[in-house]
Amino acid sequence: MVRFLVLLAAACGHSDPVGNADAPPTPDAPPDAQTSYHAAVLADSPAAYYRLGENGGTTAHDEIAGMDGTIAGACTFNVPGALAGDADGALQFDGSTCKITLANAAFGFPGTAAFTIESWVSTSMDASFHQVFSKETRDAQNPIDGYGVLVSPTGFTFERVVGTASNFKTPPYLVSPGFHHFVAVYTGSEIRIYIDGSLAGSTPDTRPLNAVAAPPIIGGSTVGNFYTGVIDELAVYPVALSAARIAIHHRLGVGLPP
Repeated sequence: MVRFLVLLAAACGHSDPVGNADAPPTPDAPPDAQTSYHAAVLADSPAAYYRLGENGGTTAHDEIAGMDGTIAGACTFNVPGALAGDADGALQFDGSTCKITLANAAFGFPGTAAFTIESWVSTSMDASFHQVFSKETRDAQNPIDGYGVLVSPTGFTFERVVGTASNFKTPPYLVSPGFHHFVAVYTGSEIRIYIDGSLAGSTPDTRPLNAVAAPPIIGGSTVGNFYTGVIDELAVYPVALSAARIAIHHRLGVGLPP
């Protein structure tokens, strides 16, 4: 009879007959179903993670290693963010002055080093190029060395550039209204973009990337290319995130189980 009462108490979440509180029952679900988008990003060990929910000031905080960025221009702070059930805000970029500049030495990924740039963006297309994230040497308008995650006149694109005549891009993906989970991946042999959890385009690329002294910039490039719209939850990984992990991130971001 005592054994029956202990089991019943455990099932109901009560203390046992000697007053030890039971742990809450664990649902029969995979571990990622018990977490948040924020926790899933941290679990994949990014080199830097900018939530972009600041309320003002000139500092974009990195949650990982303190690689904070400098916010400049006419930015609008704490606009509604992309994530379902998460009150953390996002940063709106004005398309002409707002940008975040990071330390010059960060995120170069020379040679064929794999990496991933993950973000949530809300924007529209026009006749210009708008950088979500860039680490590029450029002339007045053309990329020379480095890489960029951008919105082109034909859609979302990821470019990797080795010299003035060697710019490889993913096929563009048409932009539609609202937030999109936009992930750019370099595997060491291929550039890929994932939109809203699914592979949207890829291009083989085995060229070794040159070292780039230009600073990484969120929302622009060294010669402009300012972003128009909202950027949220930008993370940089020193590895190629798998398709499975990207799909899990997207589902958690929109409030679905993985």
